[in-house]
Amino acid sequence: MAIYHLHTKIIERSAGRRIVAAAAYRAGVKLFDERYNATHDFSFKRDIAHSEIILPEGAPAWMGERDILWNEIEKVEKRKDAQLAREIEIALPRELNDDNRLGLVRSYIRSQFTKLGMVADFNIHNGNASDGEEQPHAHILLTLRTINKDKKFGNKDRSWNDRSLMEQWRKSWCDLTNHYLDKVGSKERVDHRSLKKQLADAEKENDIERVVELDRIPQPKIGYRAYALEKRGIKSNRGNLWRLVQATNQKIQQLKKQMVVLGGAISKFASKLFPGSDGHDILEVNKAIISPALKVPKKDTS
Repeated sequence: MAIYHLHTKIIERSAGRRIVAAAAYRAGVKLFDERYNATHDFSFKRDIAHSEIILPEGAPAWMGERDILWNEIEKVEKRKDAQLAREIEIALPRELNDDNRLGLVRSYIRSQFTKLGMVADFNIHNGNASDGEEQPHAHILLTLRTINKDKKFGNKDRSWNDRSLMEQWRKSWCDLTNHYLDKVGSKERVDHRSLKKQLADAEKENDIERVVELDRIPQPKIGYRAYALEKRGIKSNRGNLWRLVQATNQKIQQLKKQMVVLGGAISKFASKLFPGSDGHDILEVNKAIISPALKVPKKDTS
């Protein structure tokens, strides 16, 4: 099943982050960090499927060199609490092959980021998920500064932090992903709306099957520290919680589907008892008895 996941964050110096190290890790390469006089070597990583830098129109060629690009960012950022880059992490559909995944990410970057003047350093990773299948995803590192007429980094464009723009990026990823899924003949689709919003819309439309599918315990976030442990085969508390929620949701879904079937049987039986009914009364009984039973108790998964 295609999953929608798009997470944005700022890589900032005040949190102890180093952008050259971050770039080296995501690309699986060795880079020398001029600011800290250190070498960051991640050339041992084996889950890198593709690595590329896409430049905006008019950008100088040197910005396409990963080591030069991010060392320059470290130089121009003087503050000890400087924001160095924005990262966007996205899940890629298993239903797409490598070429389509690459085309999807490139199209997304060009339509949303480089056209605004950002440099995009992206890497596609494909490791193993908890179910033993592949877990394709991409990391996009974006510059925060504009490029001036001298072909150097200028001021930061604060409009790139606008909440409405973030929402546009989320919806655009949803639409573009569904376009590629449709293009390869897959019936799977993703949705950028929150689970709560999707559920509310399904209930408003009285779409019982959709309610059954959506009314579940939200998956807790694992976090990068726990994720690193899990990748090394070490079970973490957050990972255990994630697995527990997954297993619980599967059981809940099975029970709910059985209840929907039972509800249909009750409706058919009621229609035989009340042949003159137009179905409205039966629907109201179904909503009063079946729908409340479908509700998942809200639990704190933090």
